[in-house]
Amino acid sequence: MKDRCGLGIRGEEVFVLMFALVILLALVGCVPSEVDLEGVEKAAAGNNVSILCVGLKMEDPSVRTLAAQKMQMFGSSSQKDEAAQCLCENLKKADNTWDEAIAEGMRGEKTNKLTSCFAKMVEDPQLQDRTKALKYLSDMATPAVLSSVKKLADNDKEDPVVRGAAIEMIGGQPEMVKSVIKAYSTDNADLQTSAIKVMSRQPKEKQFKKYIRESLDSSHPQVRQAGINTARIHFGGRLDEQICKMMLEDEDVGVRKTAVMSFKGTTRKEAIPCLSKKATTEESSAEVRDALLDVLKSTKGSARDSGFAVLCDAIPFWLRTYVKDDVVTNLEGVGIVKAQNDVNHENSRRCFEKAYNRSSGYSCYAKMHISLWYGLVLGKDEMPIPLCPGFTEYGE
Repeated sequence: MKDRCGLGIRGEEVFVLMFALVILLALVGCVPSEVDLEGVEKAAAGNNVSILCVGLKMEDPSVRTLAAQKMQMFGSSSQKDEAAQCLCENLKKADNTWDEAIAEGMRGEKTNKLTSCFAKMVEDPQLQDRTKALKYLSDMATPAVLSSVKKLADNDKEDPVVRGAAIEMIGGQPEMVKSVIKAYSTDNADLQTSAIKVMSRQPKEKQFKKYIRESLDSSHPQVRQAGINTARIHFGGRLDEQICKMMLEDEDVGVRKTAVMSFKGTTRKEAIPCLSKKATTEESSAEVRDALLDVLKSTKGSARDSGFAVLCDAIPFWLRTYVKDDVVTNLEGVGIVKAQNDVNHENSRRCFEKAYNRSSGYSCYAKMHISLWYGLVLGKDEMPIPLCPGFTEYGE
C-alpha cells in the first residue's frame, strides 16, 4: 500500500503493520492511493468509507467488486451520503460506459440511497449496454430502481430492446398490467415478445387472455413461440387444437418445436391424437423430430401408455421416411427405435416384430437397423441382416 502522507513506512513493514496503518490513516485523515483485497476487508472492518472508495478505483476488478459489496454496509448509516457519492462517481465512466465489476458488487443492495444513481444512470439513452445494466438492477428492487425501470417500460420513444428488458424486469407486478398491454400493442416484435412472456407471470389476469390468443396468429415467429408457452399457463389444454395445427403446419422450425415441447410431460390422453398425427406426418427438421421423441417419452399418468404406443406404431413410418441414405448412427432425429426401447422395453419385441414385418419400402439401411434391434431383443445372433453399401460386416 502506498501513502500520500509521507509516513516513511516501506517494504516488509507495510505487510506487518497493515491493519495498524489503516487505523492510523483513518485517525489522521489520510487515505492511501492504492488498496488490495486485504486492505478492503480491513477498511470495512474499520468502517472506513474513504478507503473503500479507493478500492472502487483499482485496476483489479475483484477489488472493485469487493469494495462495492462492502459499501452496502453503509446504505442506512450516517456515512450513506459519502458511500452513495463514491459509488456514483466510479460507476459511470466518461465514455458513457459503466463499471460492471462495481455493478456486480452492488447486487442485492436494498437501499434507495445507494441505488438511485445507478437507476437514474440507466435512464440515459447514451449509456452503453443498458439491457445488461438492467439485469444488475433486477437484483436491487428498491423504489428508486422500480421508478426508473417503469419509466423505461412506459416510454414509447425508448429503444424497443431496452423497453422490452424493462418490461420483463418488472412486468409481472399487478400494477404493471396496463404497461404490459401497452407494450404488446406496439408493432415491434421484440417488445411484443417481452410483453407476452411477462403475461405468463400473472395467470389469473383476465385482461391478458385476448392478447395471448392474438399472439398465436402473429406474423412474427418469436411472438408465436412466446404465445404458445404463455397460452399453456393461461389456458391449459383448451387451445390444444390451435397449438396442434401450429405443430403440424407452421413454417417456422422454432415455432413447430415450441408447439411440440409444450406437450412435454402431459398427463392428458386428449393430447395423444395430436402427437400421433405429428409422429406420422413428415417433419423436415431433425431438431423438431428429436423434440417429439422427447415429448412422447415424457408422457405420464393416463397419457403414458398411449404416448408409448405412438412410439411403437410410428417406427415403420420413421424408418421408411427418414432412414434412406445412411445408417441411423450417422443421422439426426431418427432414433425412434431406441426411444421406444428406452421407455417401454417390455413391449419392444412386439413393436420391432411389427416394424420388421412391414419393411416394404425400407432402404437397406432401415432394414439393417430394425433387423439388428429385433435380433437383439430376441436374443438371436443369426437374424438375416442385409449388408448395405459401405459395409463389409453387419452392424452400425
